[in-house]
Amino acid sequence: DVFAMPNKLGGICCNKVFDASKIASVRFKVGMTMVEDALYLFDCFMRIDSAVKIGDVLYNVYERYGSATRTDNMMNVCEMVIEGRLSMLRHARKHMPSVEARAADKFLNECLRYATQIRSIGMDTHKPYRSRILRIKWKMLKEIVRSAFKRTLPRAKLHGYIYEWMKL
Repeated sequence: DVFAMPNKLGGICCNKVFDASKIASVRFKVGMTMVEDALYLFDCFMRIDSAVKIGDVLYNVYERYGSATRTDNMMNVCEMVIEGRLSMLRHARKHMPSVEARAADKFLNECLRYATQIRSIGMDTHKPYRSRILRIKWKMLKEIVRSAFKRTLPRAKLHGYIYEWMKL
């Protein structure tokens, strides 16, 4: 389950094998620099019946300074992750309504996690952070209201997110 917490499948592509004929049309989303693996895997999992996860390390990683995952600008990384999770939520809502609740839960959880991280970074660096937090809070509020009206998430979960939202 891509939306499980923690995600037991892992959000990386390099340790999975798929039948190429079933995922031939799946592509990485252009312009995404964070969470693109998870979104790609979500598309793959929608098209397959089974998959194999390889436990052995069969690849090397080249870590380039200045890449999206090695950047010093953690605030931007946090916002990219949230945008990626929002994209996955929209994708789930459109193509797999059965996992919408888990996708909404994962999105809201990531929003809280990264908003807290952005606030902490802002306090440590004395850089403005309020506008970034407000953008995240707005996205969260829209999803909380939507989940409440659609009854996607249990009431207790929503109350918890509202409580944490107010603390941000």
